[in-house]
Amino acid sequence: MKEILAEAGLRVPHFAGCENVEQTLAFAETTGYPLIVKPVNGAGQHRRAPDPGRQGPAAACVRRGEPGGYEIEEFITGTVHHVDGFAGEDGTIVLPGGLALPERLPVLRGGAPLGSVVVQRGRLRERIEEFTQSCVSALGMRGMPFHMELFVTGTEELVFLEVAGRIGGAEVPYVIHKLFGVNLFEGVAGSPWVGEPLPPTPKNGDPSGGWVIIPKPRVLPAEVVSSVPMSSMVDSVWRELVPQPGDVIDGSGGYDSLQSGRGIVVHDSEAQAEADLRRLMDDFRVEFAQGRRVP
Repeated sequence: MKEILAEAGLRVPHFAGCENVEQTLAFAETTGYPLIVKPVNGAGQHRRAPDPGRQGPAAACVRRGEPGGYEIEEFITGTVHHVDGFAGEDGTIVLPGGLALPERLPVLRGGAPLGSVVVQRGRLRERIEEFTQSCVSALGMRGMPFHMELFVTGTEELVFLEVAGRIGGAEVPYVIHKLFGVNLFEGVAGSPWVGEPLPPTPKNGDPSGGWVIIPKPRVLPAEVVSSVPMSSMVDSVWRELVPQPGDVIDGSGGYDSLQSGRGIVVHDSEAQAEADLRRLMDDFRVEFAQGRRVP
């Protein structure tokens, strides 16, 4: 993906395949630290090489007997955003949402809460939509949903991260359906959307909202002792799934599993929606039998 987009003149992180130790460390010295090392074929996996004094992660990718299985990449400082929508048969994007993630941290490895808030109309959203359209067009994506992630740096430079021809995970499609009246699953299932332009804004206005997932506890399985509704904490909660006393959280499932709590907020104000999501991220608690609290 990055090779194609770079050839099209779009900004991607500087990167290289890990061919051998010498080549990998030469790239690291040229690009500078910190760096990201990640498998070419994998999901949610990466290692950070912080500085030249700790080159182990940079070289480890080619010392495992799989030099072609890893790449090394420039570390981008900024906020990760994701954009979800549907690319029509002519490649024109329908419903670019410009969803910004205020927190983008691991949720399935005992990490911090994960969530995002919809960016309302403005110059940043326009630039994200234009950049996304350029990426989707350059990659030749047609007649499919997409989930794209990008960085917005401190100077508001847009840098591509990755894209997939699928519907976004977690609560993303449900937020889109609630706010914009578009069910992306119908497009995939063969509704009249496929092969025809989709209505870009079935609902009027400029709504915002977002979602949050509270991760499972680190020690599993865990029985829930007590919990409180998210809606008792913020008024903007539209839907929530909170484990009840007696429920047992185990290690099965991914984003679609119970977790320690998940919720969707809806609000006319992006700022207030984000504030409500952050409060849930910071203050929501579930007590487990081991006496542990999450997060």
